[in-house]
Amino acid sequence: MDVADDGALTPPLPLVAAIAGLKRRQWIRYGIAGGMSALVDVGLFYLLASWALPCLDSAMGDEVRAWRFVVDKTAAFVLANGFSYWLSALWVFTPGRHSRFTEVALFFAISTMSYLIGAQLGRWLISDFALATELAAVVCICVATVINFTMRKLIVFRN
Repeated sequence: MDVADDGALTPPLPLVAAIAGLKRRQWIRYGIAGGMSALVDVGLFYLLASWALPCLDSAMGDEVRAWRFVVDKTAAFVLANGFSYWLSALWVFTPGRHSRFTEVALFFAISTMSYLIGAQLGRWLISDFALATELAAVVCICVATVINFTMRKLIVFRN
């Protein structure tokens, strides 16, 4: 510890810089992993919304489009979330706070909670405000990102 001019103990600057660097790197890794997961999510959603259960055409009516959005978003979520767990455990966080089963269950429970919040928000934005389907999907991802990082860091993983 260093001593400041007023006599208070302060951590040495290299230690402060190292801690800040770790936090920055984790946010960067999370951002990259989140971006990759978002690409999987959006890509799968777009494929489903275009061909499997179409919901991109606003002429079909907002209620039909809103419900199809939820179905397509759910399928994309499940697959993208599996990819996200794998990448998060491999590269962003340190696994091992819980058994693997508990860790996966918590990861999916938190992701499901944030997904449900986002999906209902997306449905509401489409049906009540006639927001474009694509923009509603982006809003869902943004809301889920904040919830997921915070909860994964505090509850699921070691760091």
